[in-house]
Amino acid sequence: MFNFSETTREELANYVMRVSTEFQVKGAMRTRFERIDRGLQREADKTKEALASAKARYGGDLSKIPDFELPLGFVQYDAALAWLTSVFATGVPMFRTVSNKKLEKVASMMSALVGRDQTRYGWTGEMVKTLGQLLRYNLTAMEWSWKTEVHNTVVTRLSDGDVRTGAADSVTVQGNALRNLQMYNTIYDHTCPPNEVHKYGAFAGYIERFNYIRAKMFTRELDDTYLIKPALKHLFKVRSDGTIGSTRGLYYTPNIRLSDPVESQLTGQSINWELFFGFDSKNKVRNKGEFEAITLYARIIPIEFQMKVPARSQVQVWKLIVMNGILIYAEPVTSGHGYLPIVLSQAYDEGMDMQNKSFVENILPIQDVGTSIVKGTMGAMRRNIADRGIYNQAMINPEDINAESPTAKIPARLNRFNTDLRAAYLPIDYRDTVTPQFTQNLGMILGFADQVNGINQAQQGNFVKGNKTLFEFSTIMSKADSRLQLLALNFENSGLTVGKQIIKINYLINAQNELLQDPDGGEDVNIDPVELRKLAPEFRMADGLFPATKLGNTEVLMAAFNLMGQNQDLAIDYKLGDIVVSVLRQQGFDDIDSYKRTDQEKQQYIMQLQAMQQPPQEENTDGQQQP
Repeated sequence: MFNFSETTREELANYVMRVSTEFQVKGAMRTRFERIDRGLQREADKTKEALASAKARYGGDLSKIPDFELPLGFVQYDAALAWLTSVFATGVPMFRTVSNKKLEKVASMMSALVGRDQTRYGWTGEMVKTLGQLLRYNLTAMEWSWKTEVHNTVVTRLSDGDVRTGAADSVTVQGNALRNLQMYNTIYDHTCPPNEVHKYGAFAGYIERFNYIRAKMFTRELDDTYLIKPALKHLFKVRSDGTIGSTRGLYYTPNIRLSDPVESQLTGQSINWELFFGFDSKNKVRNKGEFEAITLYARIIPIEFQMKVPARSQVQVWKLIVMNGILIYAEPVTSGHGYLPIVLSQAYDEGMDMQNKSFVENILPIQDVGTSIVKGTMGAMRRNIADRGIYNQAMINPEDINAESPTAKIPARLNRFNTDLRAAYLPIDYRDTVTPQFTQNLGMILGFADQVNGINQAQQGNFVKGNKTLFEFSTIMSKADSRLQLLALNFENSGLTVGKQIIKINYLINAQNELLQDPDGGEDVNIDPVELRKLAPEFRMADGLFPATKLGNTEVLMAAFNLMGQNQDLAIDYKLGDIVVSVLRQQGFDDIDSYKRTDQEKQQYIMQLQAMQQPPQEENTDGQQQP
């Protein structure tokens, strides 16, 4: 669509590469993230003894007592993640639209669209990964974008002489896609707080790494209108040395599992995978080629890059994709909300940027202390079963006394100067007086851990002894959940509120006439874009933290309904039936209209009520009824 000059393409590519190099998550932040992930995976111990113990364990040697790290952080992290998942990621639709009574039908359109895209683009899985990052790093990023892609489908085709009526076909679909971004390879403007990058930041993006085939598929999935075709030809051109392109090494793969031995340590030799699969030289080039794709949403002034586009002197949001240093895609983002489609959010936001410790970081120091205590206990156990002593090398061979088998015989070397076997070995007595203290201190450490983040034993699924009543137990659990609710509230304000606004505006701009099914009631919903654009800006989108029942005040409505039923004057002024229907709709029961009576059924029901209200007729002594 835009015919950019070679100079413009080069300047845009240089800009993307420069900010990607300077502002990607790196250095101390990457070290911090790796420290957190290693702590969760119980891989923080990098001493030679721990690595040697892991190597022996992987090699199948289970005769020794191995070291291990206390899984305290993982237990609390998993419990908190399960709670947050139940709040934010289990609703269908994930974001239900709430409105007043007059707009309930149109609100069902928005809920149906959300339910469709939630299933189509896997919102639930992406949200769970986002919540996990929130707990681990106190920083998470999600891309909220409108996506158009080709999906496979099945159609009916009748052919003469063929008994099969089904055939594969492709269809173009579009909708709101939510995507979690890996923080190790996320780029964002550090000059403003993370939760304001979408509003005030100059750029935000991410780095991906592809093989040759995936790179080809990636470019074909992009909008052909904004692809730069000459750049693609240059990108995939095979060079004289047989290589295809070259990466800048910006994509970062964290090294978390330090205890895993490499293949050569387990088998004694490395595996030649190219020989195993039989790659020839031609396939070898295309299968070994690596490509780095940098997707960057940037606020730029087009005239500064010599771009000949409308309103080139104004700040505009552009989606730029650079692969192996070459600009291959440039699309103006006409979203209507003015935000960058990448939203960063935090769980603890006290105005200190990344100085706040995360949920997991709060517990890792206590985990380290607990691990030290456990290691001390394990050391005492080893000392008890593997005695220490002083021996005479002239009488005993070191290899014999340090033999692997605990029952192996030890030969003694005697001569005229060494005839007394008692002089060959002197054991050193060991009395363990510290292990009981270790056990007591470990219990104290576990108690501290529960207090730090407010995750008690019951929330972790553990049985707690005691004689508390149900009311007392519910009070304790509500107080424990309040710590997590504060965390969830920060995520709601810094991330979900913006994301829901982006989703709503994307639907208003791109929605088309179609027939969908409401995910709650199963009712068919006819999407009318004109009505949607006219009325949807007044809608509120609910989620797990602020459900439709809270936004719509359904509890207050039901209390009012009960009061009106007892007060004749209020019952005359207000339609009690409409109140009940409104409450049901806000709670997701959109199929209420399917239970309406027809006009004939209404008449029959009225006649039944009248018959029930008529007084019984008295009978004469001869059995005839009196009028």
